[in-house]
Amino acid sequence: MKIRKLFIVATAYVVALTISCIKKDVDPDLTGVAAKLQGKWMITGYINDMGQDEYQSMPGCEKDNIITYEKYTVSVNEGSFKCDATDPQSFSSTFTLNGNGVDLLTYTGNEGDDLDEMKIVYLDETTLKLKDAISNLTITYTKQSDSKLFHTYLVGKWKMTGYIKNGVDVWNLAPGTCLKGTDGVCTASIPYCVRDDINTFTVVDNYLADEGLTKCSPTDPQTTKGTYLIENNKHQLTIYLGGQAVVYNLVVLNSTTMVIHEVGTATNDYEMYSRL
Repeated sequence: MKIRKLFIVATAYVVALTISCIKKDVDPDLTGVAAKLQGKWMITGYINDMGQDEYQSMPGCEKDNIITYEKYTVSVNEGSFKCDATDPQSFSSTFTLNGNGVDLLTYTGNEGDDLDEMKIVYLDETTLKLKDAISNLTITYTKQSDSKLFHTYLVGKWKMTGYIKNGVDVWNLAPGTCLKGTDGVCTASIPYCVRDDINTFTVVDNYLADEGLTKCSPTDPQTTKGTYLIENNKHQLTIYLGGQAVVYNLVVLNSTTMVIHEVGTATNDYEMYSRL
């Protein structure tokens, strides 16, 4: 499989986004154009080789892809959705930057035998515009802040698949049983009525809690609507539901996995979720 000029349409790549390990600084060895390229970008404009604007008609599974430039490697991540479920989740390539008055990005295919050249027609701290070296194909990208990237990954449906309480893994305990920690406290397992809950985050910052097939109380509503907020500077997710606000630290968030820690609980409490 080879990288094509339009990265988002090639195959899927993913650079798993581990929140606690996000790099904030550009490599000090890079300057000028190379330094400005560093970071994560999403497509925000697409003009085909006939000069026609096709961005609005592009499917969402392509618009949510994230292109990452780091040193002289480039990778593309599928975001939240794949256009083809059989696509590999990720792969990466290398690129060279040629000056000579015109900045050309030359990409090597992941098999090392394919070359694509794109001319940089505009680049600043927020916008990258590339034009095919031999046609009118023009692609515009916008650099993404952490909060935008978190939002891209978060959108979709999630289900709990793991739970650490007071440092004790209680997920695999049989419902109705408990396990004593080093402090002698008996930590209960997670009941089925919680395990089958479905949590949905929408593009417009709405949150929906669905009780799934079983309810912990027959009087509970099947679904409850709320909203959510991602705070960029704190890597935190706040869910507003039923008149209350619950704040979580985002420990891990990528296209398949979310690990969160509720602020105010024990430091070794973690909830794990998998994307549906």
